[in-house]
Amino acid sequence: MTLPLELTTAIEDARRHAEEGRKGRPFDPVYVHTLEQLAIIDRHIRADDFSGLSPGEIDVGLMAVKELGSDEQGFAHALHVIQRYADAVTGENAENR
Repeated sequence: MTLPLELTTAIEDARRHAEEGRKGRPFDPVYVHTLEQLAIIDRHIRADDFSGLSPGEIDVGLMAVKELGSDEQGFAHALHVIQRYADAVTGENAENR
């Protein structure tokens, strides 16, 4: 399965940021949840079925909003991109959550 470059870059950036963040704060719920969500995405990609995401299965959008006010703008952007693609695949509208 070929994913858009914007999405693959966002997944890589989010993973890198969450893994680095967990080194200093291993139980930080933002980093833990991000890595859990990326594991779900990874499973769908390995199964060649990104379109098989269920509505609400990926929910990093609220974390993106939380992080926008911090020094982690790049992380927030990556989460936003991931959420936008997940919502497009599942037909969800992130603004309605």
